[in-house]
Amino acid sequence: MLEIENIGVSFGGVHALRSVTFAAEANHVTSVVGPNGAGKTTLFNVVTGFQKPDTGKVVFDGHDVIGRRPSQIASAGLVRTFQKTEVFSELPVERAVEIGTLCGRHFPIWQTIWPGNIRRTRKTSAGEAASILQACGLSHLAGKYCSALSYGEQRILEIALALAARPRLLMLDEPASGLNPTEARSLGDLITGIRASGIGIVLIEHNMKLVMSISDRVVVLHHGEKIAEGDPNSVAGNQRVIDAYLGGNSLASA
Repeated sequence: MLEIENIGVSFGGVHALRSVTFAAEANHVTSVVGPNGAGKTTLFNVVTGFQKPDTGKVVFDGHDVIGRRPSQIASAGLVRTFQKTEVFSELPVERAVEIGTLCGRHFPIWQTIWPGNIRRTRKTSAGEAASILQACGLSHLAGKYCSALSYGEQRILEIALALAARPRLLMLDEPASGLNPTEARSLGDLITGIRASGIGIVLIEHNMKLVMSISDRVVVLHHGEKIAEGDPNSVAGNQRVIDAYLGGNSLASA
């Protein structure tokens, strides 16, 4: 579904990414791990159109997306979240997700002013939003304003907003950041549920317990280079990974 080939990015002579190559599949969780400064978010920015690479290409569903605008990439089904939580703070939760369902939709002008069509669109969007909130465990918060949610709830809401855009591949940038252990376990259940629905997931995450429990494949970056790739068990035992990040400790216990 997603092929990342020989991506290179430099900032003022500093190499953020060097010839990074890997693929992500539908129905799989592919995790990208590494310390701060490893190039993980830069890689996400390249894939989703926020950063133009110096070298390489990104192929999504058979099409090279380098040079496309982020909105075009999202409309094609490649949707992301960000490290910094972004929600519609002044809207009720249900309305925010309803708005998200309109992402990528195009309506003739007459449909935007015809009262009957507007009512039908609102009804359809409300139904989709209710289903997404239920799947994310947020139904009980539907009437609350986004700004009134806890930090952990806002992190899950951000995923709900991304799901509203109907992704075929969902890229999550540190979704467990700031979550307590109980919230992180709930997040893991949500991610595995999303995978079961047929959506591919690419995950940046520092919570290695979460990564090891839900990932089908793990890619390890170090100073912008890929130093390991494989299933969680093989990466956990990779001596180069252990030496680079964990001071001799097992990745699985990090």
